[in-house]
Amino acid sequence: MRKTRFIALLLVAILTFFCITPAATYAAEVSETTTETTDSPAPYSLKTKQADEYDANTVQVWLELDPEKAESVASYQIALQLMSGDGSAVTGRDMKLTFDKALDKVKIKEANFNPDTQIMQVYVAGTENLVQITKDENGNTVNKLPIGTLKVEKLEGIKNTFKIVLSGNTGDLTTVGLNMDSINAAEAYGVDFVIPVDGAVYGEPVRFPLDIKVEGKGTVKAYVVEDDGEKSADSGVYENSVVRLNATPAQGYRLAEITLTDNLNKEHKVELGGDFKFTMSSVIGVKAKFEEMEETYAVTVGENGAIIGTSESAVRFKSRAVASVTAKVPEGKQFSCWRNEKNDIVSYNSTYSFAVVSDVTLTPEFIDKNAEKTELPSIVLNATGTMVPLNGKYRMGYSGVCSVPKGYKLVQRGIVLTNQAIDENNIDEFVIDGKINNVKVAKCTVSGTNAQFIANVNNVAKGGQSRTARAFMIYTDSKGETNTVYSANAVTLTTP
Repeated sequence: MRKTRFIALLLVAILTFFCITPAATYAAEVSETTTETTDSPAPYSLKTKQADEYDANTVQVWLELDPEKAESVASYQIALQLMSGDGSAVTGRDMKLTFDKALDKVKIKEANFNPDTQIMQVYVAGTENLVQITKDENGNTVNKLPIGTLKVEKLEGIKNTFKIVLSGNTGDLTTVGLNMDSINAAEAYGVDFVIPVDGAVYGEPVRFPLDIKVEGKGTVKAYVVEDDGEKSADSGVYENSVVRLNATPAQGYRLAEITLTDNLNKEHKVELGGDFKFTMSSVIGVKAKFEEMEETYAVTVGENGAIIGTSESAVRFKSRAVASVTAKVPEGKQFSCWRNEKNDIVSYNSTYSFAVVSDVTLTPEFIDKNAEKTELPSIVLNATGTMVPLNGKYRMGYSGVCSVPKGYKLVQRGIVLTNQAIDENNIDEFVIDGKINNVKVAKCTVSGTNAQFIANVNNVAKGGQSRTARAFMIYTDSKGETNTVYSANAVTLTTP
């Protein structure tokens, strides 16, 4: 029934064109009737082009006519087939055709796809010339017969490559020549003539650009995760690849937010913590926000102690701000020292100023007014440390305070360091030139004479790498003898 209707409408198309005088719809350089023979090369070629830059499964399809053998085409029937890139059959796909808008007014317009044969039969029949005379990218005249846009189903888990070809001969490709005579392709060029195909292979994974924008101070780098390692994503990312983001804040900043924006401009917030990984399924934009850290720490004073500048016994200070405490000496007493929450002596000065780098509780200690006051050198290591991302690794910071009373001279101070576990059973071996589990203890000295000190350990790798520190101080007494003291505690830092 469809065939009868197609032929009937085709006769109308032929009669209609018989009454039209050849004009600008034909190539200007053709002025005489061309007689085709079975040995003549077919004046048609099947052209395909990727319709979407980021979708290799959407392909534009059209026929291109030789301008020197231009013909009017009002009706045609062709069979399009899916083939793999190496010419073997493709199975299991679906293919849908959206007709070109230039075919909106045609009377018959059908595309029937057979999933068993992977062949699509296309029927088009109208009463007007469908050939469009345009220019290609090189400025050459092109006679284009529109078909439409093919959407080929993607298959998961296999290499998605294919090409569009013509199935066998062309079927009933019927045209109208310059002399207004109808031409059936099979009659004019032979039943087995083949329309050349441009041979483009589609379905290959496409590379999506990855646009990274950073707000605040910090850097974000993207890496493609592969079986044999990772590589930079600067040149784009193949569809369905796994991408890992490495966000590194500048010193004094922290990562506040990471947002992914898809090709529909929808934003998706990434949960912070651990590795930032996602699958590249479309054009994706990455936006990272770094915020300046406003870390604060609490300074608390015990009985008969005061924080200068306030009447409160507990005040929060910004990180590294200077705080000062003073002792209120009770009647009949004299000031001895300031002790922290671990009962370590941190200063023998009744008014004590220091940079706030952690929560601390300070309590003044007093002795009888007539008692002899004894002052000994001491060193304290703060119970908390810092870890700052730096060039893909981490910088660990350990801080403390030492007290060197009159009559003593500071020789050297710093930390001893190990990557071995420290506990109450081996801390006495955690000293200069000591060994823990037969691993020699390292030493890191700190220059300067200020009471407070910070010792940094650089280039520590991520992934659970631990470093344990213990503070030490070497001093000489009034007799010129050299002594070494250590902090009572050790502090362990571990990278994420």
